[in-house]
Amino acid sequence: MMTSRRCSVSAPRKPPRNSLAAALALAALAAAGAQPASSPAPAAAAGLLVAAARDSLAMGYADAADGFLAEALDLSPSDPDANYLSALMAARSGASPASVMPYLERALSGGAFRSWTRGDAALLYASLLVRTREPHAALRFLAGLPRDAELLRVESVAQRLAGNPEGARRAILESLARFPRDPRALLSWLLAADRPTVTPGDRQLIDAAFRGLDALKETDMRILFALAPYAPNPDASRLMIREYRAMDGGDARALALALRLGLVGEEAAAAEVFSGRYALDAGTLADLAGAMATPAGRAALALAFSTYSGSVGSDADRDGFPEAVSRYENGTLAAWAWDPDQDGVPSIEAGFRESAPVELLARSGGTTVMLRFGPWPRLSSATVSDASGSRAYAFAPGAVTLPVPALSRLSPLESGPWLASRGTRELPSETWLAARAIRAEKRSGGLAEAWELYDGEALRSWWRAADGSGGLAWYRAGVPSEDRADLDGDGRLETRRYWIRSADGMPVMERLESDLDGDGVFEYRKRLVVPLLETWDTDADGLPDLGFEPLDGDRKAWSFSARGDGRLDTRAVLAGGVVVSAERDGQPLALVPDSGGQVTWLGRKPFDFGRQRPEPGMGARNGVRYAVMELGGRLYAEALE
Repeated sequence: MMTSRRCSVSAPRKPPRNSLAAALALAALAAAGAQPASSPAPAAAAGLLVAAARDSLAMGYADAADGFLAEALDLSPSDPDANYLSALMAARSGASPASVMPYLERALSGGAFRSWTRGDAALLYASLLVRTREPHAALRFLAGLPRDAELLRVESVAQRLAGNPEGARRAILESLARFPRDPRALLSWLLAADRPTVTPGDRQLIDAAFRGLDALKETDMRILFALAPYAPNPDASRLMIREYRAMDGGDARALALALRLGLVGEEAAAAEVFSGRYALDAGTLADLAGAMATPAGRAALALAFSTYSGSVGSDADRDGFPEAVSRYENGTLAAWAWDPDQDGVPSIEAGFRESAPVELLARSGGTTVMLRFGPWPRLSSATVSDASGSRAYAFAPGAVTLPVPALSRLSPLESGPWLASRGTRELPSETWLAARAIRAEKRSGGLAEAWELYDGEALRSWWRAADGSGGLAWYRAGVPSEDRADLDGDGRLETRRYWIRSADGMPVMERLESDLDGDGVFEYRKRLVVPLLETWDTDADGLPDLGFEPLDGDRKAWSFSARGDGRLDTRAVLAGGVVVSAERDGQPLALVPDSGGQVTWLGRKPFDFGRQRPEPGMGARNGVRYAVMELGGRLYAEALE
């Protein structure tokens, strides 16, 4: 036996192969001339699959329809009919607007409809725009569409949300005149607000509603309790509430009215509201609590709530879709979600323990913030994640408070239960979190970093990369005073780094030094600010012997110590890989070719190497010490003093 289920907006699923619906689809393909060895064009095949999905729905086979639509969208992702029917099924099954609207956007931007019209898709899209608080956009989609009962309902809500009460009333009056048995537009207006003061325009609408009440209540009995507050006297209101309750009306708002009108006792109302027959709303519970005139009634309501497990919505704008939902376990808050734009994707979710928040997840654009409390409202840690990675912040115990979400008792019940709400406190920015944290961690790609902080400034830091490299640093006034790094990932901190502040106050690495062989001597040094310079200590005596400096264009300068005293007194400038000038202690040195043509001497030439090619390095001949260097692929020699 096949059963209905919600339409999925995730990965496509295959339809049942041995079902009557599958047989219908095969018959449709055969009637269209399809052959087993070949298939119709994708658009035609998608049309046949949509028809099979429609027929399956007509017979109550939602599973098969879901599968046929998935295959149709595989063949033709922009097919208007397949996208519209997918959206319709998803919307009717309670899927979030955020998951339904992409179907409709593809349907409206696709080609021509076959079984439905562009207006059908536009009307459904407009209804979702209204739900997600975009009334002006909804009105644009409604323009020019046939003015049926559903359009008038959507238009009345959109006009009301757009701040045009007269336009909302006109749409409702038109609906009552053209569709006297359809109360949807009227109901949305009646339930949206309490109206202690009724304007002349409101009175015209209410009078029309009472005139059509007998026909309207046959379609939706809720019109009785929605109109009851506007009845000419309390007795008439009581009659309407009695009639609604006699027909087993299942809306808790009628129970609150019945209590205020004396139709039900306080303890009976407390038991009834948590009997399981109602979808509970925080506003209705607050109304019910406010109507409890005796301590016994309030105690009965608190006791009944203390054993309740289930959800309580919060529909502040009374549009029938809660902006927040709280979940209770035996009367204590277990979870809370806040969805201000009602797209079905909560902007904030919180988990609770004993009715106190323990963690809160907030979403905004592509950024998520996870806050953890210990205990609430004291913040213990926060994690911020976005496309660049994640940053985690820890806080000193009890040092930072953040009362989000706000908690309040179900007035006037002093003993609780607790209700959660968004409150007025803004969620913190990352800058705010960093300024109050005592520790921060950052992960991006394969790099992990951590800092100890005080008043927003670093005291110490650590880092580790995926290749095993890492390091640690100590800070003074926000700038590293000592920095050690393991750049080759061998577990040894062989590199020291030094920092300065730039003109804009940001820390900038000035230079680094490396002990390449682990002997305790830092043989390599590199300056990272202008003038750039690299030096090497080739004989491990702690003094630089060789230096390199990039110049403008393709020019480079190599310098070295002719005296071996650590002063890089001799300098050679290369252009295009050839030494074009040399100097010692600022005095020019001649470039003298060796007789063998393989070496160029810098300065005086005490002897010739001849045809024998010397090896780079230090040497002596005829009592003269010399150095041979390979620069740009050429050999250069200098007599050492």
